Parts: sequence; C-alpha cells; structure tokens
Amino acid sequence: RINLIDFGTNIANNNPIAVNWGNLGNMLQPLELYLFNENGIHHAFTVNAENNTITRFDFNNGINNIPDAVNLGNIGALNYPTGLHVIKDQSNYKMYITNGYKFQNPVNSSISRLDFGSSLLNTPIGTNFGNPNNAMNGPRDILFVSECSGLKAYTTNTNGTLTKLTFNDH
Repeated sequence: RINLIDFGTNIANNNPIAVNWGNLGNMLQPLELYLFNENGIHHAFTVNAENNTITRFDFNNGINNIPDAVNLGNIGALNYPTGLHVIKDQSNYKMYITNGYKFQNPVNSSISRLDFGSSLLNTPIGTNFGNPNNAMNGPRDILFVSECSGLKAYTTNTNGTLTKLTFNDH
C-alpha cells in the first residue's frame, strides 16, 4: 500500500496524520519511492519485489490527493527488484534497478537499466546487465556518483558488503 503522512506546517510534528491510500497500481511488496516533478505535476515510481514490476504514480490532482497509478510491468528482466536510482545523461533519463533475488544468490543478482528518453513519462526500454564480475550479493539499493574519472555506482548488499561499479558507457 501507499500512505500519505501529513506533518502539517512542521516536519518535527510528533502527531502527523496518516492516510492509507491502499494498493494502487498492483503493488506487491513495494520497495523505495522515487518522487519527481515534470511540468508542474508530481509523479513517483516504486519497484515491486514480489511481482517483479514497476509502478508509476501520477499526482494529477495534487500531491495531497490519491494519485492515478499504473503498473508498467516487468521491463528489463526484473527479478525481485529492491532499489532504484534515476540519472539524467545529457538529455535522457535512465533508471537503474537492483535485482536482489529473494534468497541472496549472487549468481542471480543483477542490475537492470530502463531508458526513458527525454521524459520519465515515456514508456521505457529495459536492459538487464547481469551481475558484473559476480560482485553483488543480493543488492538492496544503488547510488550513482559522478567523478572526474567517470560514473561510479555503489550497491549495498544483504551480506553486509558494498560493491563499487564503474560505468564507462552508461
């Protein structure tokens, strides 16, 4: 389910109001929420671990109202997706998703990339890159850092390790 937590005018409010909006967009164990604004309207994505899909939320009636939700399905050979990170590469948006596999099998861990083109509202094209050098073990999330030497990504793994990946062509 997705919930709205309203803190009012003070983020330190110890008595926020919680509203359960229910299961929108065929979520099944949703993990992580990425919120963005395009043309003055808020949207969000979540990955659904148990049904290997991604759901997009469109807050057409404002951020405080129940969003429209659409399940985009399994794009990029998702398999127990656990985390996501969006980057803008020149004028194109790319979403990287960690596939952690439910039973922490390093052979089955992978990264998927969804290419959205110029807008995160486009239908993406997905690619699964597998597990480079079998370095990941049940990855839970991914973070990208741009350095002088290029684009680096770090994944946190369920076995307590951190994996560094270098992207020469992202």
